[in-house]
Amino acid sequence: MTDPRSDVDVVVVGAGYGGATAAALLADEGRSVALVEKTPRAGGKTQTLDRKGYRYEMFGAVGIPALDSRFHELVARLGLDDEVELLIPEGEQAAVRYRAPDGEWRLLRSELRQTGSPDELERLKRVFGATDDDVAALGDFYLSMLALGDDEIAALDGVGMAEYMAPFGLAPGLASQVFATLNMLFVVAVDRLAASEAVLVLRNMVLGGAGRFHRGGYGRVAEACAERVAARGGRSLTSTRVRRVVVEGGRAVGVETDAGAIRARAVVSNAGIQPTVLGLTGAEHFPADYVERVRGLEPSWSIAGLRYVFDTRVFDAALMPVFS
Repeated sequence: MTDPRSDVDVVVVGAGYGGATAAALLADEGRSVALVEKTPRAGGKTQTLDRKGYRYEMFGAVGIPALDSRFHELVARLGLDDEVELLIPEGEQAAVRYRAPDGEWRLLRSELRQTGSPDELERLKRVFGATDDDVAALGDFYLSMLALGDDEIAALDGVGMAEYMAPFGLAPGLASQVFATLNMLFVVAVDRLAASEAVLVLRNMVLGGAGRFHRGGYGRVAEACAERVAARGGRSLTSTRVRRVVVEGGRAVGVETDAGAIRARAVVSNAGIQPTVLGLTGAEHFPADYVERVRGLEPSWSIAGLRYVFDTRVFDAALMPVFS
């Protein structure tokens, strides 16, 4: 039943990609929407910041998959093609620069989308000192992930990625490369990383490559989604913090913000499961077993980042992690 006191159909907490996307899709379907974001712009951890004429991401981001991503699907569905340009670098634009055990700096270059070509395999063997058997084991590892069905992947929620990888007996160098990739993407130790999440990302990298970028910054699509909410008659509020999700009669009916209360028929929170359940809403409004599960979830760790701005090109690749 419609609540006659509702200001909007849906209030969305947080304009990270989950919130901004949900808000834009709902607004495009004719729902009245209020999108509330505590920072000055949409994008969450991938929001693009402006400093002294330069634009950069708040947090490191990698566009996976590069091809046929859900971002492509979203842009097409919302008709944002004229507002958003998704870029995919061509050629050998993936490079890993690393210091070998002998102290020598080496460089491994490849396409952003791996093909398993003879040249790629030869580079793998040369760089990692791998044998034909080592490369075959790596192939078995990736083929096993590609063969998994949705239910099988979901069943890996409680399995660490290191445990999942162990039976394949990957050579130390090849296993370390997979570990390093996952460490960089998830910022958590591989034995603590759910295999269900890691498998999905590695599959996407194999099938669609990596390195997609959004012209104007990774946050551009989220910004366009927030703009769509306003264009459809909704409210896109920035620099506005949600203090509490209002619950009445066992259901969420709105939020309290720094700028006042907003009543809604439904509340969608993109603030993170622990902040939403344990903080904004309150554990008392959820079943005890669910609260226990939420409390037990381990978030990703932290990573420190430095931003350097140069007036001359330094790297000759689109993606270039450096390890020593």
